[in-house]
Amino acid sequence: MQYNYGGAPEGPFGTGKTETTKDLARTLAKLCFIQNVSTSIEYESILRFFKGISSAGSWVIFDEFNRMEPKILSFLSQIIINIQNAIRKKVAFVHLDENKINLNFNCAIFVTLNPGYAGRTELPMDLKNLFRSISMVVPDAFFITEILLFSAGFRNA
Repeated sequence: MQYNYGGAPEGPFGTGKTETTKDLARTLAKLCFIQNVSTSIEYESILRFFKGISSAGSWVIFDEFNRMEPKILSFLSQIIINIQNAIRKKVAFVHLDENKINLNFNCAIFVTLNPGYAGRTELPMDLKNLFRSISMVVPDAFFITEILLFSAGFRNA
């Protein structure tokens, strides 16, 4: 976060990518929105969303970001670059779609990725470089339960 990169947790379904990011926002007392991405998402609506989070200083999580069409991903990469560069340079505003938007430096953009599923697009390298990748795996419930029982004083778990 100190380098103004958003996070990009990726891994199989059910590993807690979105929940972990939401918990981080809650711990840091940040307003966090979740945008579930679909193939029917429109550029204009996402642009309005970016304008709102940029000016409010809130966080956004684009859940299953790699479901978008490559054309939309290309547009979004330019918007994200503009916002992140403005934050790094400590500029009081950002230009989005010919509009000058007041910038709150607390805003952050996160994306979750489910690689390897049908209908998912590989992110372009210029877009991938805007985020800190975080790999997540399915937790081993048996091992976690065993440790919890041992820590509670049970001798045989």
